Amino acid sequence: MLRHYGSLFDSFLPFLYNLNTDLRLLVYILHRIRTAHCLGSLQTGLEETMSLQRIFSLFIVLLILAAAGCGGQVPSAGDATLTIDRLAVLPHEAETAPLMVIMHGHTDNSCFTVISEEITQNEDQVEIVPRTQFTASGDCQTGEFPFERIISLDLSTLPDGPLTIRSGAARVQYMPAGAEPEAQPTPATPSEEPAAAPTAAEAEPTAAPEPTSAPASQTAPQKDCINKAAYYDDITIPDGTSFDPGEEFTKTWRVRNEGSCTWAAEYSLIYDNGDLMGAETSNPIPAAAPGDIIDISMDMTAPSRAGAYTGNWQFKADNDETFGLGSTGEGLLWVKIGVRNTGGGQTTTGTSGSCAYEKQGDVEAQVLSLINNARSQRGLKTLALNSLLSKAALNHSADMACQDFVGHNGSDGSTWYTRIEDLGLAYTSASENIYVGNPSFGGTPQGAFEWWMNSQVHRDNILDSSFTRIGVGCVYSAASSYGGYYTLVFSRP
Repeated sequence: MLRHYGSLFDSFLPFLYNLNTDLRLLVYILHRIRTAHCLGSLQTGLEETMSLQRIFSLFIVLLILAAAGCGGQVPSAGDATLTIDRLAVLPHEAETAPLMVIMHGHTDNSCFTVISEEITQNEDQVEIVPRTQFTASGDCQTGEFPFERIISLDLSTLPDGPLTIRSGAARVQYMPAGAEPEAQPTPATPSEEPAAAPTAAEAEPTAAPEPTSAPASQTAPQKDCINKAAYYDDITIPDGTSFDPGEEFTKTWRVRNEGSCTWAAEYSLIYDNGDLMGAETSNPIPAAAPGDIIDISMDMTAPSRAGAYTGNWQFKADNDETFGLGSTGEGLLWVKIGVRNTGGGQTTTGTSGSCAYEKQGDVEAQVLSLINNARSQRGLKTLALNSLLSKAALNHSADMACQDFVGHNGSDGSTWYTRIEDLGLAYTSASENIYVGNPSFGGTPQGAFEWWMNSQVHRDNILDSSFTRIGVGCVYSAASSYGGYYTLVFSRP
């Protein structure tokens, strides 16, 4: 009997987590009672609730304690950890569109999830702090459970210059198109003929010296000088440029020697991290005296698979010291491109009100194939494509594209179940997955499928053994913020 009430108590805990602050304190105390000896935990509960304002909470503690007994154990949130592995910024073209940041991370407990985030801004720094929830249940598992969140930043509230976006130990740099760092004065260094310092009016880089034999004083690594660079512009391939798979291109950055060392023949630009994209890992750079502005070019090749790609690069001096951009000399140069999905296939033009969109039949077929393959590999029955569910899914994808929003509730207030009911389809249980993404930057069938499978709630829908039918609706709208919109509707009769 006591074991039965203990299970009932465990089921009741998630409900209590959503109540007010006093009852959340009560849940904390009840955890203490369930995971330790009854008398000791009861004493702790009494000490933490003995105030006039919380006598009622104490009364509830005593009632539930009497019903629940002391058997069983509920996992503790204090035993779970969350790690942010990396951040990535999705390229965007419209100045008014939000800046989309993708957070990749993992937890070590299946009951520990990220439910929201707190965003703070301090000049050119943006800090993202995940807010977590521990949902106690009897089947919590330990291991590595990946998660991914898409976070929208309002560009109108952010400064116009470069941004550093952080979350935990992960960070990513964002450079708005056309942004240039302020030119900083370079300390004068004695020389026989000082080079004319560049001014703000200079549009072209100073002529790079012709390759010559370095003077004896420069054949050995330079000492007592500072290596540092400043980014000026992307001369070619601005962030977000799209290519066909395997297409060759040349990336050119404009930079300034912001330090006091002369960049001689042994200086190079070397690969740091990210996507190499067919480039050499070490690339020579033109010679540059302090204050000189030079162009650095690199031959690259777009990957063969559609998606978004970023490669990061840093400088290497003649003494093998590495350095980079900015006041700290640690910033990286990068190249960010998108590879188009050139598979072609079936598209149909549709309208929603005055909005035109493309229904992508080939994309829908790929999504269905990926989902049924995943079910088959796990011994589950494949899902039958249902025309009414597909119509409900298509209507919602078109609504999101034409009204430019992301969410399960339609612009007309509809929900996934009312959209099914309006079509006259009978069902006993149903659910819905959605996804948005630009096909040029990873918003492909494979990208959508991987995102769903890395999200526990969406993965559970895909692998739910009780579902027998599915509807798939995928559309593309060039006028929308995200381009590609995906909706899945699952049901059982």
